[in-house]
Amino acid sequence: MQLKANVERLIALGAYGVVAGVLVLYGFLVALSKPISVGGPNTITFIVVCVAVAVPCAALIAAHLALAAQLRHHAATRPDR
Repeated sequence: MQLKANVERLIALGAYGVVAGVLVLYGFLVALSKPISVGGPNTITFIVVCVAVAVPCAALIAAHLALAAQLRHHAATRPDR
């Protein structure tokens, strides 16, 4: 089944939206785990949480960027623009 070029561009835009959402979610989780003076996690726990959350977020971002690049390239080289 072949998708139209406009649909492929729309799906690529959705993949970029997922990337933006993952970045916002990562920022929220980092801000949530930030150490404060009256309690909460210490600095070491904060660093561990940042790295532990960054690895799957980076994998999701890389996968969606690769998918979006493939879709945009395929949509640009189609003869039925």
